[in-house]
Amino acid sequence: MTRIVSPLIYIKFDIDTLSIVMDSEGVRYSPSLDDFRIELSNIFIEFEFEDIYASDGIVTYVFSGLKTERIDYSEMDDFDVSSMNLIIPLNSKVSWNLNTTSHALIAGGTGKGKTYLIYHIIHCLLIQNTELYIFDPKNTKLGTLNHINNKINCYSNSNTINSDIFKVLRYLEGEILKRSDLLSKLNISNPRNLNGVEFDYRDLKLNPIVLIIDELKSLKIGLKDARKDFEDKLLRIVMLGRQLGIFVILATQKVNVDTISSDIKVNCSALFTVGNMDSISLVQIFGSTDGVEKISRSEIGVGYLSFDGDEVIRVEYPLINDIGNFENCTLAEKVIKLKRRKLYYQKQRHELRRLIDINLNGDCSFVTLTFREHIEDIEYANIEFNKFIKRLKYHLEKLDSAFELKYLAVNERTKKNRVHYHIVFFDFPYIKKSVFEKIWGYGFIDIRLIRENMKTKDGELVPRTNVALYVSKYFAKQYELANIDLQTGKINNDSYKKKAFFKSVNLEKVVYEKQYYSDDVLSSIMEKMKEKAVHKANYTRLIAGPEYEKFKELVPSGVSYFVLSKKDFIELFKE
Repeated sequence: MTRIVSPLIYIKFDIDTLSIVMDSEGVRYSPSLDDFRIELSNIFIEFEFEDIYASDGIVTYVFSGLKTERIDYSEMDDFDVSSMNLIIPLNSKVSWNLNTTSHALIAGGTGKGKTYLIYHIIHCLLIQNTELYIFDPKNTKLGTLNHINNKINCYSNSNTINSDIFKVLRYLEGEILKRSDLLSKLNISNPRNLNGVEFDYRDLKLNPIVLIIDELKSLKIGLKDARKDFEDKLLRIVMLGRQLGIFVILATQKVNVDTISSDIKVNCSALFTVGNMDSISLVQIFGSTDGVEKISRSEIGVGYLSFDGDEVIRVEYPLINDIGNFENCTLAEKVIKLKRRKLYYQKQRHELRRLIDINLNGDCSFVTLTFREHIEDIEYANIEFNKFIKRLKYHLEKLDSAFELKYLAVNERTKKNRVHYHIVFFDFPYIKKSVFEKIWGYGFIDIRLIRENMKTKDGELVPRTNVALYVSKYFAKQYELANIDLQTGKINNDSYKKKAFFKSVNLEKVVYEKQYYSDDVLSSIMEKMKEKAVHKANYTRLIAGPEYEKFKELVPSGVSYFVLSKKDFIELFKE
């Protein structure tokens, strides 16, 4: 007689973890634990298998959040907000923060994607107003980047590169002395330092400087007798540069004692490999070959990394071509990708709101730009918007050469699919509407002054403290409405692949800090925040329960969210 067994299976889910718990009956009659894992992986394709726990006849399969997604370089504009404070996204889960993990060593053979990884890093650094000095002694692709941005200084001429490297090193040494002096004065004059606060270049409002040397060994060979002087100067920079905002990225094909000195390597906290490396190089880079497996020849741009001596992890670096393009994905991949992008944009909406809040100083304006003609092409519209910003900067700098334009803008579509733009201009002078329309040149302009209140088009009075909330609602509306036709695989608009927001690089950045208080103090602060909050919300999230270790159980936990004006925040927390 055939016996039918129906085991009990519990599914517990939060935004970070999916846990599937099977009782002893299920364990007893399963062909194998791994076979069931494969079946579960095929069902929950959005999640990444992490581990199996088995105890007391109960088996728990744990899958981590959304799958690690490779970054498609064609989508890199979407990282404009998250890529601040020298944070460089490497995939959907892993980022590199130069401010905390300073100086990098990148190793990889020819044709494995090392140069493209450097391209990606350069792109992210340019977004963040970084001053770049790039040395390419073999005169390959990096030496041609000078035309992209006036912040890039490339050196690849074999006749002058030896003198150029020392000229730049001397400049960096001079910057170290100058910045050290400024930082010392700040430490002496500022009472915050008495509380153990460590100031750095960001407190001085200085831009970061990054020196990138590709093919390090080739450069050293060309230096001949000057090699020792080069290494001494480079070592001084990597030892003193981090706090002063001066960083070094070194790239080479192989790593050994002839390529890089141990003193310089030990100061490189971010270690990357691209493609397969020989065992000597792996030991020189990571200290051992543990955790490093062979990479298939067909896998381009795949390697391993370690930050600050932590675990070595495998990573697929960003794609720089059309391999990962949306149109080339399968239908299932498109559905997952769109869902992930929607979640990403929900988070970015909150980020933009905070960015507006902290920059809303002085006289500000909320401006809407519309096209006279029926424009649906978002790519064309974005090009014309960028031209407008350049014309506006030129106009304002003619009036005041020291003026710096500060803005944040989002694009939106009307019900008839026409593109238009909403912009917040910060610390913005008065400009006649007729002059503004002439500078725009493509249609109509609506200007709303942001004072104590802002009057909307519908006559609604929005308090200054709620302007960020009002503006952020426009952000990425098209993503919320975007859906895939399951028959054709097409999305109902093309906004998923175009830039959705613009901002100037000189905005004050959002800084996150965690504070811990006793229950009594926290209770007092909460009461005061309830009174002062310009926006508040309560919601529930899942956290690890008391028996999490055994059952991976998640329990609901209440969260109170408050937004305070800058003035009230300072007043409240100075106590």
